[in-house]
Amino acid sequence: MSTLARLTLPEYYRMIDAAVFDRERRIELIHGELREMSPIGDPHRDAVNALTEWAVDGTVAHRKKLIVQVQNPIRLPAQQSAPQPDMSWISRARASSAPSIGDAVFLVIEVAETTLDFDRGEKAELYAEAGIPDYWIVNLVDDCIEMLRDPRDGAYRSKSVFQSGQELRPLLFDDCPLQVNLLFA
Repeated sequence: MSTLARLTLPEYYRMIDAAVFDRERRIELIHGELREMSPIGDPHRDAVNALTEWAVDGTVAHRKKLIVQVQNPIRLPAQQSAPQPDMSWISRARASSAPSIGDAVFLVIEVAETTLDFDRGEKAELYAEAGIPDYWIVNLVDDCIEMLRDPRDGAYRSKSVFQSGQELRPLLFDDCPLQVNLLFA
């Protein structure tokens, strides 16, 4: 990831509205820095597709409460950021009045291979600062899912690692179990 420019969140969205950015480039705003995102390889794509199927199937009973977003930005005004996680579950009630604002986000999932250090470091700090209660990293390097919870003072205080044969559940939707094998078959 490389820094392209420094912007405020409103400037960033004005530039998007004005079609300043090439649609083929994958960019996100992190702490006011315009960052180019890594290209999506086959293992990353396959993991996002499997997560999407799980989320669509698993959240049917919660459609009135949440929206599942895939590779869409979430706005974190206090952090001057608009990251684009691979998946986020956001409050449907808040989506119309404040689309994807940090405190309306229930769960963020990043799929990581080449970005593993960034997702464990700067992205984890960013999401913790925003108070996002549930952050998962699908670690394609070690074939596991890292679950981070209990955000305080810019850090997650709880970390669990789930391996093949185990399941994990979103903090606020524990009736939506994810079998780790679904991603690492």
